[in-house]
Order: sequence, then C-alpha cells, then structure tokens
Amino acid sequence: MYSCPDHTYRQVKCKHIWAVEFNLAIREEVKQKV
Repeated sequence: MYSCPDHTYRQVKCKHIWAVEFNLAIREEVKQKV
C-alpha cells in the first residue's frame, strides 16, 4: 500500500499519513465554515 520506511518497517503512521489526514480535516473544517 505505502512504501515509507516508517510505515513499512514499524507499522506506524508516518509523517506523510499524518499530513494527509491533517489536510483532509482542515479542508472539512473550512467547508463547514463557508
């Protein structure tokens, strides 16, 4: 699925996954306020 070493070897959310989730959450919040 995803090839970042943190995700591949440690089975944890890497900074890339956190960034995508954060971005989606911010977009949703902005949609609700507009």
